[in-house]
Amino acid sequence: MKKISMLLLICTVVCCCFYSCKTEEQNHSQLSKEETRDESLTLEDAESSTTPKVTESSEMSELESSCWETSDEVSESKEDLGVENLTFELNDDKESYKVVRCDKNATKVVIPKYYDSKPVTIIGFQAFADCTSIVSVTIPNTVEFIGGEAFASCSSLESISIPDSVDYITFGMFTHCKSLKSISISDSVKHIHDCVFTETAYYEDKSNWENGVLYIGKHLIAAEDTIEGNYVIKDGTKTIANNAFIFCPYLESITIPESVVTIGQGAFNRCESLAEIIIPDTVFAIKSDVFFETAYYKNKSNWKSGALYVGNHLIKVEQDKTGVFEIREGTKTIADNAVGGCRKLTEIIIPDSVVSIGSNAFSVCDSLERVIIPNSVISIDSYAFKRCTSLASITIPQSVSYIGSCVFTSWNSLQTIYIESEFSNLYIWLPTWEKESEAKIVFVGHNF
Repeated sequence: MKKISMLLLICTVVCCCFYSCKTEEQNHSQLSKEETRDESLTLEDAESSTTPKVTESSEMSELESSCWETSDEVSESKEDLGVENLTFELNDDKESYKVVRCDKNATKVVIPKYYDSKPVTIIGFQAFADCTSIVSVTIPNTVEFIGGEAFASCSSLESISIPDSVDYITFGMFTHCKSLKSISISDSVKHIHDCVFTETAYYEDKSNWENGVLYIGKHLIAAEDTIEGNYVIKDGTKTIANNAFIFCPYLESITIPESVVTIGQGAFNRCESLAEIIIPDTVFAIKSDVFFETAYYKNKSNWKSGALYVGNHLIKVEQDKTGVFEIREGTKTIADNAVGGCRKLTEIIIPDSVVSIGSNAFSVCDSLERVIIPNSVISIDSYAFKRCTSLASITIPQSVSYIGSCVFTSWNSLQTIYIESEFSNLYIWLPTWEKESEAKIVFVGHNF
């Protein structure tokens, strides 16, 4: 199938540069509950042992990618159960462990909740990769992050269950697991990368595909390139995976139900006949390049005053736009990289209907002198204001309950960040902000 071949090529290319997953797992020693973000340019911009060992990690993270909270549920004995065949490494926080390797001869693995009286919170990058004898792996609910390609090429692995504690499925996690036929993904997962399940028994079993579309639980994973006409995504679906419908040339319209929370990067990229798109207001996150090179995207009549909206979601702004840009009233989300690279904008007006600001949403708007974040915003994602070096100041309002990594990267000493919000990962991000930015941080109404 042409699309599958193309997807495999994409997976291969991305895999070659996937060293960043190693950084991701290190970052999660301090942080979780955030989808990890890629700082690279968008496509549009490009075209436009049996004895367990313990070591202490000395690598420091430069890109913090989420926040984690240690589970309150602690077993009374905290015994080191199931440590056979596993190698552990102390996380940077010194309060938790990650699994970094597994003995290649292991067949059935039970990852313990605790090691050396500390919770096991991470499964590292390629930790179980090429463990061809493994038939089953039990993952505890203390694990909050699983690194890229963690189980890749475990050719005897038959089933897997992702616990509720994990909310992000990373790149190539189960790729080439040729015996993997039973997969359970919790509803708590908010983002699924691409090439996660390619060449698994589940993926290859055509009986698992419904009218050309593959679902796992409440998550839409992929679509065949032969899908045509109108397609309505199943009610109850939570996420649309990265590149799910990429290169579906005959898809003409798509209807997304209110249950969907996240639309993954490039989900409908290059669906050249896709002219009608229905997105409900309830969608909370729209990643980059979702509708790039679709008929809807290329239709200039859909662009109003240099901006492209789908429903009440801002998708993209033309990069040559100048002066003041006022986001349309009623807008709910600002997609990843929507206004990024608009270097001639001096002011952006955000209406009080906006609830989420995506990754890189305003990055490299280096002429931007004024922006006010309204009290309606509850989430600001990674790199949102990266290199906005002309802003004298910015205020994070009380409404914000979540903020991503490296939001103020490359800010200078003449800039000020006022923080009214007491978002959950505030104290984790402070050292990171001080490292990535020279801006002054002022706390408003905080009791410390």
